[in-house]
Amino acid sequence: MLKLLKNTKRHFMTGVSYMVPFVVAGGVLLALAVMFNDHAAIPESGFLKAMSQIGMAGLTLFIPILAGFIAWSMVDKPGIAPGAIGGLMAYQMGAGFLGGMLAGIIAGLVVWLLLAIIARLKIPVFLRMVLPIFIIPLIGTFVTGMAVYYIIGDPIAGMMKWLSAWLANMQGVSFIILGGILGCMIAVDMGGPMNKTAFFFAVALISTNPQLMAAVAAADCTPPLGLALATFMFKGIFNDVEREAGKPAIIMGFMGITGRRDSFRRRRSGARDPGNHARQRGGGDFIVVVWCHQCRTVGGTDCPPRSQ
Repeated sequence: MLKLLKNTKRHFMTGVSYMVPFVVAGGVLLALAVMFNDHAAIPESGFLKAMSQIGMAGLTLFIPILAGFIAWSMVDKPGIAPGAIGGLMAYQMGAGFLGGMLAGIIAGLVVWLLLAIIARLKIPVFLRMVLPIFIIPLIGTFVTGMAVYYIIGDPIAGMMKWLSAWLANMQGVSFIILGGILGCMIAVDMGGPMNKTAFFFAVALISTNPQLMAAVAAADCTPPLGLALATFMFKGIFNDVEREAGKPAIIMGFMGITGRRDSFRRRRSGARDPGNHARQRGGGDFIVVVWCHQCRTVGGTDCPPRSQ
């Protein structure tokens, strides 16, 4: 079990990789429906309403998909159903992204324990054939669902409400300081653990504080675009490998993929590392976006008014 938990980051990133297409498809469709609506709100009739419903269906699924594939990464196919159902329960209880992540981990651990117990038992061959399609999903889903309902659901939902209320009450300098901290976290390790922590924090609060997601998006673009532009504008200070690495960095920047600057980091350190300047710009971008009250929600809806 300890070996399973040591790879928690890999399990999380696997879940996120399968979640992203649902967020992209659902978010873009809903954003287009809102954009073409006369009132810049979710449409209430006609073709645009149908488009918005498709988009919202995709966004409803992204937390269950996240949880299901976290469990899949841990225990393979038997973990998908318990993880996805637990993730949907977490979503319905208001536990959000964090609840979905924990539901996926719980489902993976429960199914792993079931598989370990079954491996020690002498079970007839004809019964072993129904274990992965009936017994394991049934027991795994029951235990995971109960854990979400009675243990993690309400506490995490309460924490998310408190955190949302706290952020909603932040004004002026304090909100800008938060923006600077998260912006630096996004850029500090170029797609590493700090980057993912800040990203997940913004995603978890996207429905109540979309300003954070907009600022994360700006900070995400800064490191790859900055490094790419540097390789074109100051070619003399970069070698051939670094100049070639700058070309795909342009595409990564426009897509909001921070990525790791391995080709730069291997040859540079300290003050000569252009990534240091990218980190500073990431924090600055975040502050500007927060200060200007720009928003980016997955669904593309309007910002809620800031408290005065």
